[in-house]
Amino acid sequence: MRQLNPGASLLALLYGERRHDLRTRELASQCLDLGKILGQGPNEYEQSKNDYEQSKNEYEQSKNEYEQSKNEYEQSKNEDEQAEKRS
Repeated sequence: MRQLNPGASLLALLYGERRHDLRTRELASQCLDLGKILGQGPNEYEQSKNDYEQSKNEYEQSKNEYEQSKNEYEQSKNEDEQAEKRS
């Protein structure tokens, strides 16, 4: 955090401001700066959230395809075993 200029209190007297008024103005300025930084946050958060959801959906789809392939393999294996028993 920036420190007030020690000579600022002398300037404040010239401008009719008190030291706490300067501090308040300084804090307000810092809040505005922080607000600009944080203002970018929601967009980045939403993008990250969307990327996560997309990755999660792709994972679920891949998992389902694997399960389907596994089930088809098991079914084929069982059919082969039954055909072998008949022979």
